[in-house]
Amino acid sequence: SFSMVRRQSSCMKSLIQVIGIKTRKVELAGIAHEPDGKWMAEMAKNHTGAFDGFLLGKKYLIHDRDPLYTKQFDAIMESSGIKIKRLPAFMPVLNSFAESFVKSIKTECINKMIVTSEKQLRYIVSEPHRLVVLSDSRLRSYLSSICGFV
Repeated sequence: SFSMVRRQSSCMKSLIQVIGIKTRKVELAGIAHEPDGKWMAEMAKNHTGAFDGFLLGKKYLIHDRDPLYTKQFDAIMESSGIKIKRLPAFMPVLNSFAESFVKSIKTECINKMIVTSEKQLRYIVSEPHRLVVLSDSRLRSYLSSICGFV
């Protein structure tokens, strides 16, 4: 699943998340300013690694028809034993876990903060459950102590 985030410097970042539907575990696969097919192929290789890939042992990968999911990306996944399930066009409801995660992370965390660095963005996306329960003042204090947020 992809989501776009505007940083304080007005540049956009694209995030790709992989969600294990059975466990509901979310893995941040990567962050890029302008993702392309090569970057996606690299992310596929990274997450299908024989020893520590997040997709190791998974049977299916569900994705939409974004042009970033190239034939090379699909081939890497299929060579690792993962069957590709491409969603029909304009049917985000069929990927409800990913859509729900993206909506939650944006409304509960990212839209309430001014993100100034990729480090902050990585932390926000990897630890959203910790950020939601904190009040504004406690949140600023906690983020400042963890990763230098101001």
